[in-house]
Order: sequence, then structure tokens, then C-alpha cells
Amino acid sequence: MNHKLFFEWIAERLEISSIEDWYNIRKSDFTRQKGWGSLSKYYKSSHYQFIFQNTPSMQWKPWLFAQTPKRYWNSIENRKFAVECFSEEMKITLIDDWYSISGSDLVNHQLGGLYDYYKHNLLKMLNEIYPEVNWKFWKFSKVGNSKWKKDENK
Repeated sequence: MNHKLFFEWIAERLEISSIEDWYNIRKSDFTRQKGWGSLSKYYKSSHYQFIFQNTPSMQWKPWLFAQTPKRYWNSIENRKFAVECFSEEMKITLIDDWYSISGSDLVNHQLGGLYDYYKHNLLKMLNEIYPEVNWKFWKFSKVGNSKWKKDENK
């Protein structure tokens, strides 16, 4: 089976008219199509891998899919990529710009899964992504009381 031809056929069947339409597709959309069963083994049953490998010039943002691929956030490279994209979208150019960002901003930009990964702790995320920065936690719009109780902050 020609993978590219199947990709084009399935795009037509699913009424994909723009590359961004792929973000709305779920695995069940694939499993209902004839031919997916035999082809899925080449992609480890991952419709994401099927999409990614058949659109090599596209830089996908997996968090924009209806469901982020399993274990996507386990990779530091993926987390850095998402923060980089978010920074561009929010026009963050200076480190101090991060102090005006909240967890709600991440959620509103479909990065709730990333925020969940860091257990809703923006500072923890930033410490990992930008370890060279000495963050001043009190400059963030929300500061938990527990921060002030730590000995190093007294």
C-alpha cells in the first residue's frame, strides 16, 4: 500500500481542506477507515505518527490536537518547544515578560497538559526551561503562601 496515496485518500474522506484541519482528527476517525488496520502497524497504531511522517515539512504542535500524544510531555525537548512556541505567541521577548504570565494563559493557549505536567506550578516550569535565570517568585501575579515559609525565602 502506498502510504502517501492512503494519506491523500483519507484526507479526502475526512474532508481535510487545510493542514490545520488535521488537528481536529481523532484516532477513531482513522480506525473507521478501510486500510488503516494493515497500515497502522507501520506507525505503531499512532495516527499522530502517520500524520507527522506524511507531512515532513510541517512543524506540528502536538498539544493542538484533540488529545496530546501519550507521554508527549515526558520529553524535555517537547516541553521546551511548547514554551518556545508559547513565548512567540505571547510576544515574550524579555525574561521579565514572564512575570505577567499566569497558568490561565497556558491553559488558554491549549497548554493545559503542560501546566498539569508541572502540577500547576509556573515557577517550576520556568526553572526547568530557563535554569540560568534567578527567578524572583514574588514578581509573579500569583505567589503561594508556602513560598514565603521556606527557610531560604525568610
